[in-house]
Amino acid sequence: MRVTSEAQRAAFVRGEIPAPEEVRPGILAVALPMPGETLHYSLVYAVDGGDGSAHLIDAGSDSEENLLLLGAALRSAGFGIEDIASITLTHLHHDHSGLTARLVEASGARVRMHRTDVEAIRSGAALMEPDLLEAALRRWRVPADRRGELREAAGRGVVDVPAFEVSQALTGGEEVRLGRRRLRVLHTPGHTPGHVSLVDDASGVVFTGDHVLPAINPGIGLGGRALGDDPLGDYSASLASVAALGEVEVCPGHGFRFAGARERAIEIAEHHRSRGAAVAEVVAGESDLPVWEVASRLTWSYGWENLRGSSLLSALGQTEMHLQRVRRAGR
Repeated sequence: MRVTSEAQRAAFVRGEIPAPEEVRPGILAVALPMPGETLHYSLVYAVDGGDGSAHLIDAGSDSEENLLLLGAALRSAGFGIEDIASITLTHLHHDHSGLTARLVEASGARVRMHRTDVEAIRSGAALMEPDLLEAALRRWRVPADRRGELREAAGRGVVDVPAFEVSQALTGGEEVRLGRRRLRVLHTPGHTPGHVSLVDDASGVVFTGDHVLPAINPGIGLGGRALGDDPLGDYSASLASVAALGEVEVCPGHGFRFAGARERAIEIAEHHRSRGAAVAEVVAGESDLPVWEVASRLTWSYGWENLRGSSLLSALGQTEMHLQRVRRAGR
């Protein structure tokens, strides 16, 4: 993996917000703040359609500040908010879809999203449904003083997003037109069931949302998850579709741009193989350990003691997925 935006990487390391940056002629990366979150910003991509229209890939968190920041970035590229013709969302989370309603109101833009995440929004899905969460808190044996923050985190992601209408429900495999540009849609489930990545073959980039990130391993099974689903299996399989793109440059939803989609996808897949082995090692001889105890003995990017809210919820959920696989294999 080779970093292709040193400015974005430096800002990410310092916990700062990078300035708007041209990815390719007609493609602008705009970082929008995420106050109070472990990750400090999400990346929105503004695309010149070549016919006087502007198009967005993702929309950032909902706030007046972010609306102003995005408007300023668009003006620097010769557009206004009113020129946005379409918004293609990689997935339903609030840090990627939050501004959509405001932008549609101001521009009349068409909105695209995978049909599975559309259904999740319409059903009022959260990061984890209340009944499933309460059962999980007991099953995981989460300490009483940590349950409140997990309940709060579980209700976010969809509930906090102002309502908007989706004009086109994606399925994966089709092309979408951004003015004169054409992008291929890859269905890359795992982070959410309806997550998509978008391939711009002409520009040599792929927009991966939260499917493949440069510096952290994305959360899995966060939103719209039903009983019987296998988000970890879905994620492992869909990593292969990004790996097949080879050394194409990745425009992620967080962090910084980098070249080497294949290398990073393989690296994340290896992380999960190693995580499964680590879980197996922790429970060897102590097969009845609860998820909370197993997770506390694993190594996490930000340190176990620093995990809070949605990051903690994601860590516990992933630990259980790996633990279930280990226990099934041991039967």
